[in-house]
Amino acid sequence: MESCFERVNDLTTGQQAALRRSAGKSLNEVDASALQAFFSAVSLEKPYNQEKAFTVACIMCLWKPEERVSPKPFAKCLCALRTAKKNDSNGLDARFRNLIDTVWSDDDGYLAVKLVRLCKMLKNSGAGYPDPEALYQDLKNWDHPDRFVQRRWMEQYLNSEETNNDNNSQEEE
Repeated sequence: MESCFERVNDLTTGQQAALRRSAGKSLNEVDASALQAFFSAVSLEKPYNQEKAFTVACIMCLWKPEERVSPKPFAKCLCALRTAKKNDSNGLDARFRNLIDTVWSDDDGYLAVKLVRLCKMLKNSGAGYPDPEALYQDLKNWDHPDRFVQRRWMEQYLNSEETNNDNNSQEEE
């Protein structure tokens, strides 16, 4: 089955730039070129998820097509950035906690803005490329009463694979 975001890679440079410029904005705030790029590239099964899909498509376009390799879950990318910052991760920790505590709203786009800012930090640091399909699925479930997405993200953010591997090798000794 084709991902609903695969065709974003086939957009022209100009169309991807239109989406990149629209990152953090809602569909009712963007220009016609961004709308055209989005609707020509992304096919959705349910139209009420358009804002979430638009946010993900714009985030994808922060990276050039050749940089969109080895996608990882969003929180694991942030964990890599946190590990790289080591002694200077307090600001990142606060941003991540604020993101986790924010509800999704198609009206104000506040969560989308916070998400885009963190993705720009990821892009600038080279800490990883978030998996667009997984991010989209997580955003679709973001406001679930069990908050399972937020719990998983927090666990992934705080428990890097390196830490888990170190713990496993210590237990074996």
